[in-house]
Amino acid sequence: MLRKLEIESPPHRKSQELAHQLFCSRHLNGTTDVKLSFGSKHLNTIEACQDEGHHEAAVQLIQDFVSSERKPPKAILKYLVKDVLLESKSKALTSSVYATLKHIQNLHPELESDVDLWNWNFLSGVVEKILHSPEKETEVYNNVLCLEYIISVLENNLEVYARFPQKSIISHYLAAEMQGHRLNSLVTWMIDCVKIKFSPETVSYESHSRSEHVARLLTLLQKLLEMSVVVTRNPSDSATKVAEEMVYQYLSLPSLKCRQLFLETMGSHLVRAKLLELLLENCCELDSSSYNEVRSPGHWAALSARKILEHHFKRKPVNNPFSACPNESDNSLQQVREAEACEELVMILYCLLQSHLRCVHGKLHLSLTLLYHDDSARSQSSQSSSQSSVDGSLASDDLQCLNEIHSHIVQLRDRLSTYCQNFTHKTKLLFHLMEVFKDFGQD
Repeated sequence: MLRKLEIESPPHRKSQELAHQLFCSRHLNGTTDVKLSFGSKHLNTIEACQDEGHHEAAVQLIQDFVSSERKPPKAILKYLVKDVLLESKSKALTSSVYATLKHIQNLHPELESDVDLWNWNFLSGVVEKILHSPEKETEVYNNVLCLEYIISVLENNLEVYARFPQKSIISHYLAAEMQGHRLNSLVTWMIDCVKIKFSPETVSYESHSRSEHVARLLTLLQKLLEMSVVVTRNPSDSATKVAEEMVYQYLSLPSLKCRQLFLETMGSHLVRAKLLELLLENCCELDSSSYNEVRSPGHWAALSARKILEHHFKRKPVNNPFSACPNESDNSLQQVREAEACEELVMILYCLLQSHLRCVHGKLHLSLTLLYHDDSARSQSSQSSSQSSVDGSLASDDLQCLNEIHSHIVQLRDRLSTYCQNFTHKTKLLFHLMEVFKDFGQD
């Protein structure tokens, strides 16, 4: 039963939402309405425009002919995507065909799932053109919109199969547990996006649109990554697999700004938490002065707020094998590197604590980890966190630890002051933001 909202949605938006909910229900129950396809007169008129090269008129006719009772054939959808959206020389036509595709998507979401177009080769071709065709701005723009459309199709399809995500389109060609080589390509694309974003050519004023396109691509790829983890039978194990693929790539990023952007844009907090813990355990030694205070590694069975504050807060800055050795004769450069190393450690600790708390509280971007799995998955998840209450709240021990976070932050700040003379502005800001996590301990 739909809940009554206090603020009414616009009529057209309400009808789209109700239509989509009805489709999901009927699709899963095996019952669908019989809908008419375009008639011969419709098709002949559209084909005449196609033959004459009047794609603007053809697109407009298709949009006019589509209704809730009448849907276009699959060939029309392919034509709109491959022949118009990707080949358009005009941004106005590109925007028009994209609006038409979204119009069809709202009225006939089942049509897109049946089209033999959503495959890995097609998707990878679109991404490669965005990354490696900077001189062809219109072509890049077309491919960015095409990728946005593909992601929306995959998200809608995953919503249809919310209770059976392994039957979704994304599960067939990008599930993290089965498609290791494709997953590696996805991570490589994300790394390339970050490098291009901060390349000298992209930073220039003339390449502002290039920067925007790359930023949009990075966001879309992060959505793909999140879905690839969600559709697996064990998201936690899949997130670990993804994180292992990312460690080397993360460390190879050329600057702290690149690594910050990579972490800050990551949509899956489950994957980010796994990645950050791997970085801390493999690239950040425990401070020798803290050995007597830190419990043995075997004591920490799983990630928790207490483990982060009492164990990972005792670590040294990241030892990155890709970082150039500082010139000891250049004292100012060495101080900059030391300050950046401390900033990176504080950033990792802040992001790890943030991702862990959001995972535990079920505040993921799409709330997919539990919502998109059946009852057996929910019960397994609840059994794995027996100390937490059924609504996903923190364990009482973690709540108590978060209440004492100020003292942990002071100790961390004092300890890192021995590694660098002056903290950066970003480091000071992160220390301040960490204090906010105390609010979680007061729930």
